[in-house]
Amino acid sequence: MRRISILSVVMLMIAVISGGCGGDENITNNYAIESNGSIFGRVMPAQPGVEVAAWQASEVKSTVTDDGGYFMLADMVPGLYEVRIAVPGGSERIISEVEVQPAAGTSLGEIAVSLMIVRREYPNGLDNIPPAGAAVLIYYYSMPMYLGEVGSHITIDPPAEISVYGAYYSDYQLRVEVTDLIPSVTYTMTIDADLEALDGSTTGEIETIIFQTEALKVMSCGFYEGYDWDSIATPGSMFNCRLQINADVDPDSLNTAVSIDPPIAGFWYPSSDYYYGHGRYLYFFPTGANELLPEQVITITIDGSVGLIDNVGFGTDTILTLGVYPVMITSIYPESGNRNVYIDSDIRVYFNTDMNHASVESAFSMTTWDDVSVDGSFYWRDYYEGGEYLEFDPSAYLDAGQVYKVTVNMTARSLTGHYLDGAGYTFFMTRD
Repeated sequence: MRRISILSVVMLMIAVISGGCGGDENITNNYAIESNGSIFGRVMPAQPGVEVAAWQASEVKSTVTDDGGYFMLADMVPGLYEVRIAVPGGSERIISEVEVQPAAGTSLGEIAVSLMIVRREYPNGLDNIPPAGAAVLIYYYSMPMYLGEVGSHITIDPPAEISVYGAYYSDYQLRVEVTDLIPSVTYTMTIDADLEALDGSTTGEIETIIFQTEALKVMSCGFYEGYDWDSIATPGSMFNCRLQINADVDPDSLNTAVSIDPPIAGFWYPSSDYYYGHGRYLYFFPTGANELLPEQVITITIDGSVGLIDNVGFGTDTILTLGVYPVMITSIYPESGNRNVYIDSDIRVYFNTDMNHASVESAFSMTTWDDVSVDGSFYWRDYYEGGEYLEFDPSAYLDAGQVYKVTVNMTARSLTGHYLDGAGYTFFMTRD
């Protein structure tokens, strides 16, 4: 037992001595490698042989890009570096304060060494752009530019108005808007190869984009009714029509091209406000008596052979049909189903046009639910929306808790002699 213990001690000592030879140096070297970091990225436009160097104090690392423009600087001592990227015989870029972390890679992403388009956007598309709108072309570049010089590098065929804008948050974005467009035309916009970045580098390539405008068309046509525009007018109103076309057409040419049936004297004129995407609204100004009759149909024809903008017209005749409402009751007070009517209430009947008083009074009746007639007097009042309404005042107070019926039959006529289109009816109950 004693000999075994001595032998064990001796073997243990030998093992310790053997392991200690150079052990501290190996451990230190392994830790240094594992705690170093790297810098990697890609040079754009992608090309091989671009020199990439990084240095801090006496620490210098360098490499060149591969065929895809990629590079990596490995085994770098942690700290802040300055990175230099140099294209043989060309431009260079310096990137300062690139931090290398222990045992981690620092990405520089894609690094542009010359001016290039990174991304393109076309918010309005490239097909069927409204002539009164704009072709909007947005380019994201790799480097900032002097916007004041960009316009001289852009051409458009056929000629149109070009406006150039930058983004308030970036000198790298270029927004081009092309306006004053002609319908049914294919445009070609070109940005030449000499467009410069702030550092003087150029794209070296011509950028060409093709877009198409849509054909001339009518977007809407109607009358102002209340708070909206409608293709059907109120009887007795004037022919106050509004036309909406997708281009800023010439009013004189439009007046030549348009005919109205039945004929209405007047002319078309543009509004003072410009509406993006469809030019200015065109309104008809009547110059003579043109009161619209109930159920009348008006046809507007635009001659397709007449040029409306840069000698471009519709090509074929455009026919628009407008109408007029029949004679109608718009409302009766009290409304049907009302169970809370005062016994001293009057009855009011509203129409959509001026009426023949005698015919309406003859067509009017008010009775109790069991058909007992209610006597009263008729009055015609003006109301704020225009026109007039019938007011019926019962001769005596109505009975409390009683149900009453009011009817205006279809023998009622307008001043133009058109009969009421559908009888009016209401029932209500007075308060107890």
